[in-house]
Amino acid sequence: MIDKYLEWSEKSTEKGHYAVLTHKTRKEKLTLLKYFLEDEKKTKLLVEEIKPVIMERFVNWMLLKRNAKKVYAQKSQQFIKTFVLWCWRNGHIDINPLDSYAVKVDKTPNLEYLSEKELTLLATMEFPVRLQETVDCYLFACHTGLAYVDMKLLKEASIVEEGGRQYLKGSREKTDTNYFVPLSKVARSIIEKYGSVANLPLRSNKEVNRMLKVAMAQIGVDRRIWFHTGRKTFAMRMQNQFLLSDETTAAMLGHKSTKELKTYRNITKERVMNEVANIDF
Repeated sequence: MIDKYLEWSEKSTEKGHYAVLTHKTRKEKLTLLKYFLEDEKKTKLLVEEIKPVIMERFVNWMLLKRNAKKVYAQKSQQFIKTFVLWCWRNGHIDINPLDSYAVKVDKTPNLEYLSEKELTLLATMEFPVRLQETVDCYLFACHTGLAYVDMKLLKEASIVEEGGRQYLKGSREKTDTNYFVPLSKVARSIIEKYGSVANLPLRSNKEVNRMLKVAMAQIGVDRRIWFHTGRKTFAMRMQNQFLLSDETTAAMLGHKSTKELKTYRNITKERVMNEVANIDF
């Protein structure tokens, strides 16, 4: 049944109904299910036999055997429930054994971000070559709001010029939603440094995050900063420093609606003070 589901997912992706990353994520989660069933010696388990007790054993296996983060284990568990639901809706099983089973997914922790002072410090400090390359890529994310996978897909055609200004234009790999973001002076200087936007020295996500941890320690930042926090740093700057609207910020980030900004936006007290400065209560 897993093979049937993946065949459907692949065909749906080819038709443009889903992003490529969505299909890859589905395949990854179902591979985990296969590994779990092998460990449990239940490789012949039928879909209709995936009952709540199996789901509980799966999440514990993820936490204890795979050393997975709790949220990732819960989201993997949630996907299995989605897979079983698909099987039922498409007539492959008569009864959904997980119909009344609720998967609890803990709220994703708030993303950290760099302050303007920290961003300036990171940009002005010199690092060894390999570390500097990773820092440059992270700075590019902070000035464009791009996610890791979208930066990985950049090419020369991603840069367009409109109204005498250069922009990055494309669609997000995760959601296939368009983004349109101006290239700042810092972003342009990074592109010039490496000769092309397609030449940005972006290493594997795991290596990038490991190297960012080293860079943060060197500038005195002891919070958990990883590549995706560059996206929030960008959103925070756009809304608090440049006072851009929710709609414009969402369009630059490639969000389908302003509701998606909640993960990336915190209005600072400095913005509040600036906006009420001329109000006489």
